[in-house]
Formats: sequence, structure tokens, C-alpha cells
Amino acid sequence: MNSSGKKEPTEIITSTAVKRLVNLNKEICKELKKPFGVDQSILNEIIHSVNLYTDVVDSRARIAKKAANLLAGITTRRPFANGNFESGFQFMLNFVEDAGFDLPYHKAEQLLLVSKFVHDDYSKIQRIVEKYLLDYL
Repeated sequence: MNSSGKKEPTEIITSTAVKRLVNLNKEICKELKKPFGVDQSILNEIIHSVNLYTDVVDSRARIAKKAANLLAGITTRRPFANGNFESGFQFMLNFVEDAGFDLPYHKAEQLLLVSKFVHDDYSKIQRIVEKYLLDYL
């Protein structure tokens, strides 16, 4: 926390954030009345690959790239037994916010609708989400 009591922005996905993602997925599975399960090795690979995007100098572009690859990785590699898209989308929004950026609610809703149609194609979802975030962050 900084002197004004606000959380310092971060773009590194920590083990604590991953635990929040797993708990988020448990809640989503409960709501969907579907069984919960997680392949931790796939999830760790996704998070590790997202944390590697450090060479993009512009912070907005870097966060958009990381967020897009985060959602694409979770929705196409499916580390969870159920609720991958729902969990990935919410976690992506949390990541963007934790990094100090704001995506207005109505823009997040539009992105949700657009990305849901391509959630099985890594490169399509990555391109669409990255461009959208670059336009609206």
C-alpha cells in the first residue's frame, strides 16, 4: 500500500493471485453446479508465460498483451475442469485492475460478448482482446 492507502499497481501474477484464481473457479463451478478440478501444471505454465512479457516498453501495451495471453491461455488450454472462460475473463479483468488500469464496465461487457465467440482459438482471442484493451484502457 502506498501513503494514500491504495494498493500499488503490479503486473506480476503472484502465487497469491493464482490462489485467488483457483478460489474464483471453485465459486464459479459451484454456481454452475459442475465439478471443480485444476491441473496445476498447466495453470503454472500459463502464468509463467504471461509473466515473461517484459520486453514491451509501453506499460499499456504490455498489460494488454499480458491480459490477452492470460485469457487466451486459460480458455484454450483449460487448466480447470469447468468454468475456464468465466474464470479466465474475471481474472483477466482483475489483472488489468491490479496493474493500475481501468476498463469501464460497459466496455468489459462488450469484450465479454465478443471474446466468448472465439474462446476456442488462442490466436483469435489473443488478437481480439489485445486490440480491444489497447483501444479502451
